[in-house]
Amino acid sequence: QNRTFKSDRLTPTDQQDQESYKTRKGKVGGFTEYLNQEDIDYINSKMEENLSDFYQYKP
Repeated sequence: QNRTFKSDRLTPTDQQDQESYKTRKGKVGGFTEYLNQEDIDYINSKMEENLSDFYQYKP
């Protein structure tokens, strides 16, 4: 086993189950596979309300 990280924190609980890994896939828009539209709208509204204009966030 390649132990790239010296910590077990990122070790999946079940190596046969891709969903047990603690890192994301890195796929653009991948969150839509896990969140429904109502959740996405809520998160977008909170980001619009609270995120600094510095980041120029546009949903």
